[in-house]
Amino acid sequence: MTNKAAAKAQLETAIWLWFHHEDKIVVSEPISIHTLASAVQGILFTVCREQKVEPSPLMKTMADQDSPDVFRNPQNFFKHGTYTNKKGRNYVPHIPDMTELIMADNVGVFGKLFQSSSPLLDLFLFRYSLSFPASKVALKTLEIELVQRGFHLDELARLGRKAFYDVLAQQLADITAPLRSAFWETHLPNPPKP
Repeated sequence: MTNKAAAKAQLETAIWLWFHHEDKIVVSEPISIHTLASAVQGILFTVCREQKVEPSPLMKTMADQDSPDVFRNPQNFFKHGTYTNKKGRNYVPHIPDMTELIMADNVGVFGKLFQSSSPLLDLFLFRYSLSFPASKVALKTLEIELVQRGFHLDELARLGRKAFYDVLAQQLADITAPLRSAFWETHLPNPPKP
């Protein structure tokens, strides 16, 4: 198992669970999604360090021991049942948008490090770009192709996660498959700003 394979597998699992949050048949727990996303971030941070590649600003913030507790406490609590190594800490606030930010950042850093992606990673980053336009994440190639295929971006943005997945998963796979490596060479997204 390589770092790339471990990161990709965990990131795709987190994203798949995230898209299926509304599916009553699938057990999609936000804590599991956050834990997977944090594990991927750890792998990617290690690869950045080993390859002497600058980690994203979010990764640097999360790795900084002096970063605000709101960043680090959830991942530590979800893994260890406590945080800041103090007994009696049996509750931690969790901000779901933070998990989405970590996953979007992971997709961008994964593409930057490995010059690759997958339809599921593309789908999530596209959804993130529509949900958080202030993030400045943009996948213009996908947007143009989807508009040419008759989709309306504002309507796609209003879809629930599962409906978005159902409508677009195969479309994005079809769009990006023939040119997957070329797509990432010309379309490396900037990781979102924290």
